[in-house]
Amino acid sequence: PMALSGAWITANQLTKGLVPPPPAAPDAPRRRVLLVHAHPLGSGSFSGAIASSVRRGLEEAGHEVRQVSLYDEGSSHRPFQAALTADERARYLGPTPQNPTLPAYPHPSKDVAPAVAELHKCDSLVFVYPTWWFNVPGVLKGWVDRVFLPGVAFKLPVVERGVEGQLIAGLPNVTKLGIVTTFGAPRHIALLAGDRRRTTQSASNKSHSKTLSESQVSGSPSRSRRVDTKHPPGDNGTNMLTRAFLPLFNPRCSVLWHGLFSMDAQTAENRVAFLDKVYKAYRDDF
Repeated sequence: PMALSGAWITANQLTKGLVPPPPAAPDAPRRRVLLVHAHPLGSGSFSGAIASSVRRGLEEAGHEVRQVSLYDEGSSHRPFQAALTADERARYLGPTPQNPTLPAYPHPSKDVAPAVAELHKCDSLVFVYPTWWFNVPGVLKGWVDRVFLPGVAFKLPVVERGVEGQLIAGLPNVTKLGIVTTFGAPRHIALLAGDRRRTTQSASNKSHSKTLSESQVSGSPSRSRRVDTKHPPGDNGTNMLTRAFLPLFNPRCSVLWHGLFSMDAQTAENRVAFLDKVYKAYRDDF
């Protein structure tokens, strides 16, 4: 059973969630989830409705959720400062011939220290965001640049072992990765970013609509599209969050991926169906 489970997880990782993750064990302990949301319109957007669906599903399953909204950070309610500073870059890789007294690993800046602490405390990470230009929003990329630091997300082999080699995982505590995103482009356009083997499926209306505002679910009422909500494309955002991140996490970390293509042309019914699908997935399968 362990060998079969390991092969299943490997297939899930290699396909970036195309092969679904193994089902959650009925007696699995409560998870500590860090939910990272990135959309400038926050809770009033469809992306905000997705984040709420994810959180509701997780909490109904008994999991502990800490949500970070990158466009509405903390008590200041200001966007996260995404730009890596000159000082952070100078300290990024430790001692240099110009400054040999720097520590081996940089100390996180004061404003990102809470995120670093949450990253080490959680056992699951979920990202909710719109895909723009086949990538994550800039604020999310900046969060990664400033939070996934050497000594935090990974360790340097030359520091730890004195030799060059593969990065050493710094986040073995993370055993679940979730990604929920939307695409303005239809699936055949996403094909250009690497979506070469995907299929579409129909989405039907469910019972989730009572929790949504008109602005969150509004779409073209006269057009009904087939919706790809299952298979991840090969866009840069998905690649970063899977191919680049998985080596930093627990070797048995699994991936749960959901995406909605042709977002701006979807009917309200299709949007509601997608939200319901995501809610149930995080309630039952995470």
